[in-house]
Amino acid sequence: MVRADGQGGSRSSSPGPASAAIRQAEADAERSRKFFAVNRAKFREQYPDQWVGVFREQLVGVAPDWKELFQAAEAQGIRRGDVLVKFLD
Repeated sequence: MVRADGQGGSRSSSPGPASAAIRQAEADAERSRKFFAVNRAKFREQYPDQWVGVFREQLVGVAPDWKELFQAAEAQGIRRGDVLVKFLD
């Protein structure tokens, strides 16, 4: 879109709902990363050689197989893409 002064412009100056959803997903991912970082040593001690899944500030599952971990998260209504998954070796 070109404005009357010849400069380009956008159709909307306010972010839409998709932008809010992206910001929320980024914030959730950051919370998950921080929670895992703080609890990594404890998780490694409690769950050696296991896959763990974290969402926001909670442990949502522990399993020997990552597929089982995703099933546990999905059973709680958490989408696969929203879970931070790590293997604790």
